Amino acid sequence: MKKTMRKMNKRQLQAMDTHQRIHKTALSLMEKYGYDNVTIRDICEAAGVATGTFYTYFKAKSDIFSSMYVEADQYFATHVAANLSQGSATDQIIEFFIEYAKYNEDSGLDRMKLLYNPENKWFITKGRQMPEVLKNILLSGQKKGELVDTISAEQMTEWLFIAARGIVYDWCLHDASYDQQAFMKEYFGVFLNALVKKDSL
Repeated sequence: MKKTMRKMNKRQLQAMDTHQRIHKTALSLMEKYGYDNVTIRDICEAAGVATGTFYTYFKAKSDIFSSMYVEADQYFATHVAANLSQGSATDQIIEFFIEYAKYNEDSGLDRMKLLYNPENKWFITKGRQMPEVLKNILLSGQKKGELVDTISAEQMTEWLFIAARGIVYDWCLHDASYDQQAFMKEYFGVFLNALVKKDSL
């Protein structure tokens, strides 16, 4: 029997509207004034809600970022993973990071500058889908004998993301003055030589 989705009641719709209003207001203020210069009180006043209402939906100011990471993870787990070429592991890794750069550029410079602050721990949160997509590419490359197996796929994933985040941070410092996608392609084309098995060349 086909299941039908239940319609949300008035209270649920109001809760969703309040959550979205707080979220959008917070991002708008942070992009305009900077993460450190916006308080929870500022967000609540601009959104027209009580401070207690904020904590009904978010544990802390940094939790404002959570939905953006959920969306990014879903995009990489579905669209990116499904559209990788049938090329070598290094080809797929470079494709992955070109997509990563494109996603960042599409999000915009202000949004990227907002995300790159020390209080944002979502970059290193365990169990996220985006790193899993990359790890699976690396595991496949090791299984095929294309990549070294003296370093675990988990460690490689961490190193590659550290490098990628460094590029994005540099791109922010230079106010998006260069093509992030082209730089990712060039950088990882060189960087990955250290991970390729010499007898697979």
